[in-house]
Amino acid sequence: MSAEDLQYLLQQTSSLPIDDGVVVLSHLWVKHNWPADGDLIPELEDSLAGDSRATLFVLSTREMDWTPASIEFASRLPYQSRVLDYAQFLRVLEDNRAANADNDDDGGKEEGGQGRDTWKASGGPKEWHEENILPNKMVLIMSLDPWMSAECTMALVGAMAWASSISKRGAEAHIDMITMSSTCQSPSGVQRLSTHFGLSSLATCRLDCIGGHMPPLETYDHVQVDSADEAIQTIRSAIVEAIETEEEGEEEEEEAGKYAVLNFSPDLCVDDLASLTDSAGENLFSIEFWDRSNTLPEQVHGFRNVGTWQHRGKIVHLPSGCTAPLGDVAAAVQGGLLKHVFVVLGERATCVAFDRSIAQLVKAFSVKVSLEERTEQLWWTQLFGGGGDDDTTKVTAYSKYPSAPDFQGDGARQRRLDVQNSHMGAFLALLFFARHTWGIDPIKVAECFISPGVVGEMSHRLVMQGILHASLDVAMCPKQTGYFKAVLPILGFDYQLAYLASLPASSPEVHVTRIQLVALMADGLGENITIDTDGIAVRGEKRSVISTLVDNFSDVVDSVSLGTTIPLLSLSIWKFVYKDYCRCLTRRKGFPFEWYSNPDLAHVSIYAPKVAQVEETFKSLCKDLVTYKALSKMYNVDDCFSLSQDQCRELRRGLLLAYVPQLVYKAIPQDDDPDSERQHEYIVGSGVELHEHLDILGDLMDTDHIRANDGRQYTGFFWLPCGFRHAKDGELLPESMLLPESMVWVPKRMLKEFLEDFMPDTELAWAMTSGLQMEPNPDE
Repeated sequence: MSAEDLQYLLQQTSSLPIDDGVVVLSHLWVKHNWPADGDLIPELEDSLAGDSRATLFVLSTREMDWTPASIEFASRLPYQSRVLDYAQFLRVLEDNRAANADNDDDGGKEEGGQGRDTWKASGGPKEWHEENILPNKMVLIMSLDPWMSAECTMALVGAMAWASSISKRGAEAHIDMITMSSTCQSPSGVQRLSTHFGLSSLATCRLDCIGGHMPPLETYDHVQVDSADEAIQTIRSAIVEAIETEEEGEEEEEEAGKYAVLNFSPDLCVDDLASLTDSAGENLFSIEFWDRSNTLPEQVHGFRNVGTWQHRGKIVHLPSGCTAPLGDVAAAVQGGLLKHVFVVLGERATCVAFDRSIAQLVKAFSVKVSLEERTEQLWWTQLFGGGGDDDTTKVTAYSKYPSAPDFQGDGARQRRLDVQNSHMGAFLALLFFARHTWGIDPIKVAECFISPGVVGEMSHRLVMQGILHASLDVAMCPKQTGYFKAVLPILGFDYQLAYLASLPASSPEVHVTRIQLVALMADGLGENITIDTDGIAVRGEKRSVISTLVDNFSDVVDSVSLGTTIPLLSLSIWKFVYKDYCRCLTRRKGFPFEWYSNPDLAHVSIYAPKVAQVEETFKSLCKDLVTYKALSKMYNVDDCFSLSQDQCRELRRGLLLAYVPQLVYKAIPQDDDPDSERQHEYIVGSGVELHEHLDILGDLMDTDHIRANDGRQYTGFFWLPCGFRHAKDGELLPESMLLPESMVWVPKRMLKEFLEDFMPDTELAWAMTSGLQMEPNPDE
C-alpha cells in the first residue's frame, strides 16, 4: 500500500456531504505479523499528512506490546496522533459520556439514547491531548482482533455508537472509521454492526496487503500423510538420518544445524521425537507451548536468535490462529543455523465453544479449522525463506491433503469468534452495562454477531444469575459492576468466574477464600491439581481416599462442606501442597518436576508450571478488591481460615449463582421401582444426559451425607459442574462423552431459596431455560 492509496480513499469519503451525518467505514488488509516491522503505523500516519483532523489508532494489547514504545509521528498541527489499546480506548469513551446523557428529558436524544448531545462537545487539541475529549473531526483507525474478543468488540461498538451520534452535529463533525486486519474484509458481524448504527460502508476496500501478499504456496515441500502421528514418525526419521549423516561426515560443521517442529494438530503425540537424545544422553529437543493471543517476546526472540538454542531443536505447539511478529526471522536463518523447519498442519482444533446442541460452553470442543486459520498456518511456512535461491532453511509441511491449496480450500467458511463462544457471556453483560451509558440496544447489537436464539438464552441466564433484573436493567451495584469489569481481562473474559469473584461477602475470610478458588479455577481445577487413584478399581476404596483427604482439613473447613463441595476441597489440598512446594523450591533453587507431590499427602499432586500463574491471578484479583474497598489489605494465595458452616454455605451459594445454568440432576435407582434400573444424570435446562463421567473428584462425592440431608423422599440430588468438556480427546462424535468438571452439591432447600429470590413463581425446569430454539453452528 502506498500513501497515495490511503489518501485516495480518504478523498472519496471527503466528497460525501457532511451535513447528511455520514460516517464512512473502510477496511485495510494488512499482513499477519505487521507489528514486527514497526513501520505500519508511521506509514499510515504519513498517508494522512495532508489531513488536518486528529488521528487515533486503537490496537490490541498484544499489538501494543510489539509496537515501538515511542513512535515518531510527524509534527502535525493542530493535532498529534495517538495510539491506545482497546481497554484505554474504552476508558476514553467513558470519559466522553455527557453528564446529562442519561436524562430522559434530554430533547437532544433519540430513541436508544443516541443523539447530538449524548456525548461531550469537542473543545479542541488541548482538550483532546490533556482531557481525552474526542474531537468532532477525526480519522479513527482500529485494528480488529481476528477472533473478535469481547474487549475488541466492545471497543468497536463504543466507537460506532460515538461516531454515529457525533455525526448528527452536522458540518462541525467529520469522522472516518477505518478497520484493519489480516483478512481481506472485516467479519460479517462488523458489517451488520455498521448498518445498525447507520454507518456508510464502502462497497469493497481491498487495498494491496500492506507489506506484500503471501508468497506462492509452492515455495516449500508439502507431504501428504494419513495422520499427524505418521507425520511425526516421518519427521523423526528425517532428523535421525540427517544427524547420523552429519556425524559420519569427515568435516565437522562449525556449528550443528538446528531443527524446528511447528505443530498445529491438537492430537499429535511428540513423545517419540521428544525422547531423542545425543551421544551424551542429553535431550535433542525442547518443547514449548505458545498462546494465540499472548505470544511471549522471549519465545519469539528465540527464533530470531537460533544460535542461542541450548538444544538441537524446538518442538513448538501452536494453537490454530497463532501468529507472531517474526518479521526479521528470515535474517536470523540466513546463516544456515536453522537447517530444517517441519510444519504439521491441523485440520481441526480444540477450543472452548458454545455447543448449541446442549446450550452449554464446552472445553475440548473440536471444530473444523476455518479457511482463514488454515491460511494463517500456511503463513508460518513462508517465514523461514520463501523459495528463493538464497534460502538456506528447508521447509516441509505435512497434512492429509495432496497439496496446500487443497488443505486451505477445505476449511470451514468462517472461524469461531470469541464473542460467539468463550467470551459470549461477558460480551452480553458488558453490552447491558453500557445500555444507558452509550445509549445502545444490547439485544440488537448482540444479534449483529450472535444468533437471536442464543442471545435470548444468554440474556435469560444473566437474569437467572442475578446479574440483570427481569427488565434487563443491571441488578448489580456500581461497585460490584466495576469490579466485575475490572477482573474480566484477568480471567480471560470468563463471566462466571468474574461474577463469582465480584459477589459481596459477609467477611474478608469468605472473600479471600472465594478469590483463591477463582484463581485456581481460572485454568480448570484439573489443570492444577490431580488425585492419583490408578489401580483402585472399587468405588468404595476410592471414596476412602477422599475421606482421608477430608479428615486432613476438617479442622479448618467442616467435613460436610469439603466432601460435597469439590472445588473447596481442591483449594484446601492445593494450598497445603503449595506450602511444601515453596519450601522445596527454596531449597533446590529450581524445580525439575511438572507435578509435585507432598510425601505426607498420598495420591495428590499439583501442577508446578502453573503455580506462578495462580499466584499472579490471585494477586491481581486481590489488588482490585482493595481498589474497590471490598478488602482493606492484600492477602496471600495460601492464607488459610477456619470457616464456619454458615461461611461455607455462603461459598456454596456463590457457586450456585455463578454456575446455575449448568445445574444437573442425578437420579438414584430405587429398590421398590422396577423402572429405575440405573442411575442417570442430566442437565436440567436442556434435558441432555451425561454419560458416566470419568472425573475422579466427582466419583468421590460424599453422597451418604447428601442422602441423609436432602429430604425424606430421596430419589436423587442436584449438583453443579463447574464446566463441561468433550471426551475422546475432543472428538465431536455422536457417541462422544460429555464430561462434567468438578462437582458442587446443591441442597434442595438452597435451590428453593434461589428460585424464590431470582425466579419467583417459576417451575425449576422453566427457570433453567429460555425455551428459544437455537440453530446449530455451520461447523457442527
